[in-house]
Amino acid sequence: MDSKNCVAPLGGEQTGKNSTDRGKLGAKINLIVDERGAPISIALTGVNRHDKVSAIDLIASIVLKRPAHKEQHLCADKAYDAQDVREFVA
Repeated sequence: MDSKNCVAPLGGEQTGKNSTDRGKLGAKINLIVDERGAPISIALTGVNRHDKVSAIDLIASIVLKRPAHKEQHLCADKAYDAQDVREFVA
């Protein structure tokens, strides 16, 4: 699970002001990929939203059914490390 910032010069409802790029409008693409690198969940947010805010929506929108009996692993960077996200995943 990770995110990528993108410029969005035309704006739109899901953009925000980028604090590291002189306030230009931008969007953030949050995604989860499988072990092969194929995307299984994608969410678009404003660039000024923290990653942990979209983590629960991102996890809930996974389209593939994973086997319940098999142990699952979720690797994410520190930006997604929050108590409410950990509780939701558990």
